[in-house]
Amino acid sequence: MDDSKYEFDYLDFQRRGYFGAPSVLKDAPPPRNWKRTPWYGWAFAFDRAKKGDFGALPHLLPLLEEDIGGTFEQAVSTLLGDAGFGDMFAGLKKTMKQHEGYDLSFHAAEAIAYRGKLSDVPLLIEFHRATHHLRDVPSVPRMLSRILHPDGLLPRPDAFESMDEYCGMVERTWKELADRFGTTDLYLWLGEPSSVRRMAKVISKRAREPYFPFAFRRKFEASTGINCSAFYKADRSFQPLSAAAIAEGFLNSPQADQFVDGVRYFFGNPLPD
Repeated sequence: MDDSKYEFDYLDFQRRGYFGAPSVLKDAPPPRNWKRTPWYGWAFAFDRAKKGDFGALPHLLPLLEEDIGGTFEQAVSTLLGDAGFGDMFAGLKKTMKQHEGYDLSFHAAEAIAYRGKLSDVPLLIEFHRATHHLRDVPSVPRMLSRILHPDGLLPRPDAFESMDEYCGMVERTWKELADRFGTTDLYLWLGEPSSVRRMAKVISKRAREPYFPFAFRRKFEASTGINCSAFYKADRSFQPLSAAAIAEGFLNSPQADQFVDGVRYFFGNPLPD
């Protein structure tokens, strides 16, 4: 099998997002050897996950240790962040710790953060303490903001005199939310329990404001399976009217009533807890 025909640069959520990913033929078989055909394995696992069958996803996690390349690591971490569950996150935490400071550790951290589980925040804070001095790496504070802050805008680290002060602020925010909800065993997005209907409402509102985070599009597209390519033109310029229309169309459709608050979804399918 020519594995290269399933390879892609990255999932660009300012263009086609998940709908730009390669597909496999209907009823395609699983890889005979996941290590030899990792990109086909990714496409196979993605295809099954879209249909509500998440059984192939755990096969992707060991491939992160195979040094296949940064683009593959990013593709796996994106998919696992949106569709992973259970022990896969224990594996991602192990990867984050073992490869701390290297690109792979940040890919794993991003997957953990995208899940949005409140109990993972202290781990992400400690990861940031250990890696904040590195240059040109993904922003852990931005990851934390999307979990904890209503607008995704926690104060930036450079607003504090020391890293300890910044981390202390994040820890206090985390504790306040834990006290408010009475548990850390829940999934948050922008400081509230994850809700697909709320995602659509936020998108509709934020589409009319000057800056729209493409991460909002990723979250909504991954959760619903709605093609959000029209959020952006081919030159990656944001299209506020199209984005608002898609979000509002969802809210006004029977599909919106199928989503339960507090539950993670992938392409409309509830994820195992």
